[in-house]
Amino acid sequence: MVRLDHRELSSTLAAELRQLKVDVEVCTLPIGDIAIGDLFVIERKRSDDLITSLLDGRLVSQARRMMASAPRPLLIVEGSTATARAVHSNAVAGMMALITTEIGLSIVTTRDTKSSARLIAMLAKRNLRITRRQEKLLEQRLRFSEQERIENEPLSTWTRFQASGSAGPVITIADTEQKARRSLVRERERFLANLPGVGPVIARRLIARFGCPLKVLLARPEQLISAGISAESVARIQALVGKTHKPKTSSETRKNHSGYTAVKNSI
Repeated sequence: MVRLDHRELSSTLAAELRQLKVDVEVCTLPIGDIAIGDLFVIERKRSDDLITSLLDGRLVSQARRMMASAPRPLLIVEGSTATARAVHSNAVAGMMALITTEIGLSIVTTRDTKSSARLIAMLAKRNLRITRRQEKLLEQRLRFSEQERIENEPLSTWTRFQASGSAGPVITIADTEQKARRSLVRERERFLANLPGVGPVIARRLIARFGCPLKVLLARPEQLISAGISAESVARIQALVGKTHKPKTSSETRKNHSGYTAVKNSI
């Protein structure tokens, strides 16, 4: 799904994307012209628009806002700046170098709107692959309980000292409990960081607020949104959890019970 700002309706970008079989949603974006999931925010400028933004001083502030809005922001410049307004080429090159090296915003030049649409379509496919990989990893982790992983950890430190014949380090019960508590918190944060739209910072915030991943997965959407997760990511998380934890039907329960009774009677 590619979201276009309503101002892009005056161009042919939406029609070009639909010809490439890309799902397009027109909405009002707070920043940028195109958004792809929670990963990409794209500002699209024609060469004359780029020169105008350079002359009125808006270009640097726009670049800084984009860097703060998404993990991978991108500036697409359509057309050649050499044919734009009478501005020295060194001024344009210097400003683009400033935006790329000091601010960190990636810049891609395209020939026309059709080329920009092909680039956006490729980014949308890339975003879909990343999302599916994250969901697959989350499904795998949800199959194993958190407590089982902790209980199956070997006592490697104590075993090592036993093998060497040493009495081992002096470890108090309080130190052991504190270390186990920190390890449990880190494991919970790593688990939540793999959810769609959740990184390490938001994961720490969720653990501090809810205490454990189960309460996060059962939280109301408005609670997750207030913690900094986008509404689209909240919907994907809840859809993923609902797909992974399907309750057994009554027929499955009767089948399991009858099988257990038959085995019991045969013993």
